[in-house]
Amino acid sequence: STWDSIFFLPEDWLENSMLKSYYLDATNLINEEFGSDSLFMIKDPRLSLLLPFWNIVLERLDVSIYVIFMVRNPFEIASSLEHRNNFDVNKSLHLTARYWEHGELNSRKFRRVLIDFSEFIGQPESIKANLKSNFNLTFKELGSSEFLLDKSMKHFNIEDQAELINSDNELSNILMEIYQKLKQLAKKDNKVFEDYSVWDDLLLKNLQLLHYKDGTLKSKEGFQSRVSSIIKKLGL
Repeated sequence: STWDSIFFLPEDWLENSMLKSYYLDATNLINEEFGSDSLFMIKDPRLSLLLPFWNIVLERLDVSIYVIFMVRNPFEIASSLEHRNNFDVNKSLHLTARYWEHGELNSRKFRRVLIDFSEFIGQPESIKANLKSNFNLTFKELGSSEFLLDKSMKHFNIEDQAELINSDNELSNILMEIYQKLKQLAKKDNKVFEDYSVWDDLLLKNLQLLHYKDGTLKSKEGFQSRVSSIIKKLGL
Protein backbone atom coordinates (compact mmCIF):
# COMPACT_ATOMS: atom_id res chain seq x y z
CA SER A 1 0.00 0.00 0.00
CA THR A 2 1.05 3.63 -0.50
CA TRP A 3 0.23 6.78 1.44
CA ASP A 4 -2.19 7.89 -1.27
CA SER A 5 -4.14 4.64 -1.57
CA ILE A 6 -7.81 5.10 -0.67
CA PHE A 7 -8.15 1.57 0.73
CA PHE A 8 -7.46 0.02 4.11
CA LEU A 9 -4.13 -1.60 4.85
CA PRO A 10 -4.28 -5.42 5.00
CA GLU A 11 -5.54 -6.59 8.37
CA ASP A 12 -2.28 -8.44 9.10
CA TRP A 13 0.12 -5.71 7.91
CA LEU A 14 1.64 -5.28 11.37
CA GLU A 15 2.61 -8.97 11.39
CA ASN A 16 4.59 -8.71 8.16
CA SER A 17 8.13 -10.09 8.73
CA MET A 18 9.57 -7.34 6.53
CA LEU A 19 8.84 -4.83 9.31
CA LYS A 20 11.48 -6.31 11.64
CA SER A 21 14.36 -4.38 10.10
CA TYR A 22 12.29 -1.19 10.09
CA TYR A 23 11.78 -1.35 13.85
CA LEU A 24 15.52 -0.97 14.37
CA ASP A 25 15.74 1.81 11.78
CA ALA A 26 12.84 3.67 13.41
CA THR A 27 14.36 3.27 16.88
CA ASN A 28 17.68 4.66 15.68
CA LEU A 29 15.88 7.53 13.96
CA ILE A 30 14.09 8.57 17.16
CA ASN A 31 17.31 8.37 19.17
CA GLU A 32 19.22 10.41 16.59
CA GLU A 33 16.55 13.08 16.20
CA PHE A 34 15.46 13.54 19.82
CA GLY A 35 18.15 11.93 21.98
CA SER A 36 17.34 12.47 25.64
CA ASP A 37 14.62 15.11 25.09
CA SER A 38 11.86 14.71 27.65
CA LEU A 39 9.24 16.12 25.27
CA PHE A 40 9.12 16.02 21.49
CA MET A 41 6.53 16.15 18.73
CA ILE A 42 6.21 14.30 15.43
CA LYS A 43 3.94 15.90 12.83
CA ASP A 44 3.24 13.56 9.92
CA PRO A 45 -0.23 12.73 8.53
CA ARG A 46 0.99 9.20 7.75
CA LEU A 47 0.98 8.54 11.48
CA SER A 48 -2.77 8.13 11.07
CA LEU A 49 -2.01 4.93 9.15
CA LEU A 50 1.18 3.80 10.86
CA LEU A 51 0.58 4.63 14.54
CA PRO A 52 0.43 0.92 15.55
CA PHE A 53 3.96 0.49 14.15
CA TRP A 54 5.29 3.60 15.90
CA ASN A 55 3.57 2.58 19.11
CA ILE A 56 5.70 -0.56 19.21
CA VAL A 57 8.85 1.48 18.54
CA LEU A 58 8.08 4.10 21.19
CA GLU A 59 7.00 1.55 23.78
CA ARG A 60 10.42 -0.08 23.47
CA LEU A 61 11.95 3.34 24.15
CA ASP A 62 9.63 3.88 27.14
CA VAL A 63 8.04 6.91 25.45
CA SER A 64 4.42 7.82 26.26
CA ILE A 65 2.23 8.80 23.32
CA TYR A 66 -0.19 11.74 23.34
CA VAL A 67 -2.23 12.36 20.22
CA ILE A 68 -3.30 15.71 18.75
CA PHE A 69 -6.04 14.94 16.22
CA MET A 70 -6.27 17.89 13.87
CA VAL A 71 -9.46 18.27 11.84
CA ARG A 72 -9.53 20.57 8.83
CA ASN A 73 -12.05 21.52 6.16
CA PRO A 74 -11.78 18.59 3.70
CA PHE A 75 -11.88 20.94 0.72
CA GLU A 76 -8.88 22.85 2.01
CA ILE A 77 -7.09 19.50 2.21
CA ALA A 78 -8.24 18.65 -1.32
CA SER A 79 -7.03 22.00 -2.63
CA SER A 80 -3.63 21.49 -1.01
CA LEU A 81 -3.28 18.02 -2.52
CA GLU A 82 -4.37 19.29 -5.92
CA HIS A 83 -1.76 22.05 -5.72
CA ARG A 84 1.06 19.85 -4.39
CA ASN A 85 0.35 16.45 -5.97
CA ASN A 86 -2.06 17.24 -8.81
CA PHE A 87 -4.65 14.91 -7.23
CA ASP A 88 -8.24 14.79 -8.38
CA VAL A 89 -10.60 16.36 -5.83
CA ASN A 90 -12.59 13.15 -5.37
CA LYS A 91 -9.44 11.13 -4.67
CA SER A 92 -8.37 13.73 -2.11
CA LEU A 93 -11.74 13.52 -0.37
CA HIS A 94 -11.50 9.74 -0.18
CA LEU A 95 -7.97 10.10 1.22
CA THR A 96 -9.26 12.53 3.83
CA ALA A 97 -11.90 10.04 4.91
CA ARG A 98 -9.34 7.24 5.01
CA TYR A 99 -6.91 9.22 7.16
CA TRP A 100 -9.64 10.35 9.54
CA GLU A 101 -10.84 6.76 9.89
CA HIS A 102 -7.42 5.26 10.54
CA GLY A 103 -6.30 8.13 12.75
CA GLU A 104 -9.33 7.81 14.98
CA LEU A 105 -9.25 4.02 15.25
CA ASN A 106 -5.50 3.86 15.82
CA SER A 107 -5.53 6.53 18.53
CA ARG A 108 -8.38 5.25 20.70
CA LYS A 109 -6.02 3.70 23.25
CA PHE A 110 -4.06 6.93 23.83
CA ARG A 111 -4.76 10.19 25.61
CA ARG A 112 -5.77 12.57 22.85
CA VAL A 113 -7.34 15.91 22.00
CA LEU A 114 -9.40 16.99 19.01
CA ILE A 115 -8.41 20.37 17.57
CA ASP A 116 -9.97 22.44 14.81
CA PHE A 117 -7.22 23.53 12.40
CA SER A 118 -8.81 26.91 11.68
CA GLU A 119 -8.97 27.68 15.41
CA PHE A 120 -5.38 26.56 15.77
CA ILE A 121 -4.32 29.12 13.19
CA GLY A 122 -6.51 31.90 14.58
CA GLN A 123 -6.32 31.25 18.32
CA PRO A 124 -3.07 29.41 19.11
CA GLU A 125 -3.06 30.46 22.77
CA SER A 126 -6.41 28.79 23.45
CA ILE A 127 -5.09 25.64 21.82
CA LYS A 128 -2.01 25.76 24.01
CA ALA A 129 -4.26 26.04 27.06
CA ASN A 130 -6.20 23.02 25.78
CA LEU A 131 -3.00 20.99 25.54
CA LYS A 132 -1.90 22.12 28.98
CA SER A 133 -5.21 21.05 30.48
CA ASN A 134 -5.59 17.70 28.73
CA PHE A 135 -1.96 16.58 28.64
CA ASN A 136 -0.86 18.14 31.95
CA LEU A 137 1.95 20.03 30.23
CA THR A 138 3.36 23.27 31.59
CA PHE A 139 3.73 26.39 29.49
CA LYS A 140 7.51 26.08 29.89
CA GLU A 141 7.39 22.66 28.25
CA LEU A 142 5.10 23.89 25.48
CA GLY A 143 7.23 26.93 24.76
CA SER A 144 6.21 29.33 22.02
CA SER A 145 2.93 28.85 20.16
CA GLU A 146 5.00 28.78 16.99
CA PHE A 147 6.51 25.40 17.87
CA LEU A 148 3.50 23.53 16.54
CA LEU A 149 2.98 24.88 13.06
CA ASP A 150 4.35 27.09 10.36
CA LYS A 151 1.36 29.32 9.58
CA SER A 152 2.66 29.93 6.07
CA MET A 153 1.75 26.32 5.28
CA LYS A 154 -1.95 27.22 5.23
CA HIS A 155 -2.40 28.31 1.63
CA PHE A 156 -6.14 27.69 1.26
CA ASN A 157 -9.15 29.08 3.11
CA ILE A 158 -12.45 27.66 1.96
CA GLU A 159 -15.90 28.29 3.39
CA ASP A 160 -17.88 25.29 4.61
CA GLN A 161 -19.86 24.94 1.39
CA ALA A 162 -19.23 21.72 -0.48
CA GLU A 163 -21.23 22.89 -3.48
CA LEU A 164 -18.49 25.38 -4.32
CA ILE A 165 -16.21 22.50 -5.34
CA ASN A 166 -16.65 20.19 -8.33
CA SER A 167 -16.71 16.85 -6.56
CA ASP A 168 -18.69 13.71 -5.80
CA ASN A 169 -21.80 15.19 -4.16
CA GLU A 170 -22.52 12.21 -1.93
CA LEU A 171 -19.01 11.92 -0.57
CA SER A 172 -18.58 15.69 -0.16
CA ASN A 173 -21.86 15.94 1.73
CA ILE A 174 -20.82 13.11 4.05
CA LEU A 175 -17.42 14.64 4.76
CA MET A 176 -18.82 18.11 5.34
CA GLU A 177 -21.42 16.67 7.72
CA ILE A 178 -18.70 14.86 9.65
CA TYR A 179 -16.45 17.92 9.57
CA GLN A 180 -19.16 20.12 11.08
CA LYS A 181 -19.73 17.57 13.83
CA LEU A 182 -16.02 17.39 14.58
CA LYS A 183 -15.74 21.18 14.72
CA GLN A 184 -18.47 21.21 17.33
CA LEU A 185 -16.80 18.43 19.31
CA ALA A 186 -13.50 20.33 19.23
CA LYS A 187 -15.17 23.21 21.06
CA LYS A 188 -16.37 20.99 23.89
CA ASP A 189 -14.75 18.97 26.64
CA ASN A 190 -12.53 16.47 24.90
CA LYS A 191 -14.26 13.60 26.67
CA VAL A 192 -16.91 14.04 23.99
CA PHE A 193 -14.20 12.87 21.58
CA GLU A 194 -14.74 9.39 22.97
CA ASP A 195 -18.21 9.22 21.41
CA TYR A 196 -17.33 6.81 18.63
CA SER A 197 -20.71 7.00 16.90
CA VAL A 198 -19.55 9.94 14.74
CA TRP A 199 -16.58 7.94 13.53
CA ASP A 200 -18.52 4.72 13.02
CA ASP A 201 -20.96 6.69 10.86
CA LEU A 202 -18.10 8.02 8.74
CA LEU A 203 -16.60 4.55 8.38
CA LEU A 204 -19.85 2.94 7.31
CA LYS A 205 -20.83 5.62 4.80
CA ASN A 206 -17.38 5.86 3.26
CA LEU A 207 -16.91 2.11 2.96
CA GLN A 208 -20.28 1.81 1.27
CA LEU A 209 -19.22 4.48 -1.23
CA LEU A 210 -15.95 2.72 -2.00
CA HIS A 211 -17.86 -0.57 -2.55
CA TYR A 212 -14.66 -2.56 -2.04
CA LYS A 213 -14.59 -4.30 -5.40
CA ASP A 214 -12.20 -6.93 -4.04
CA GLY A 215 -15.21 -8.44 -2.28
CA THR A 216 -14.00 -7.97 1.28
CA LEU A 217 -16.65 -5.41 2.15
CA LYS A 218 -19.99 -5.21 0.41
CA SER A 219 -22.44 -4.99 3.27
CA LYS A 220 -23.07 -3.47 6.66
CA GLU A 221 -22.28 -6.86 8.20
CA GLY A 222 -18.97 -6.92 6.35
CA PHE A 223 -18.18 -3.44 7.66
CA GLN A 224 -19.04 -4.35 11.23
CA SER A 225 -16.92 -7.48 11.01
CA ARG A 226 -13.95 -5.53 9.65
CA VAL A 227 -14.16 -2.79 12.26
CA SER A 228 -14.49 -5.38 15.05
CA SER A 229 -11.42 -7.15 13.71
CA ILE A 230 -9.42 -3.92 13.60
CA ILE A 231 -10.45 -2.93 17.12
CA LYS A 232 -9.55 -6.40 18.44
CA LYS A 233 -6.11 -6.23 16.83
CA LEU A 234 -5.53 -2.81 18.37
CA GLY A 235 -6.44 -4.19 21.79
CA LEU A 236 -9.26 -1.67 22.29
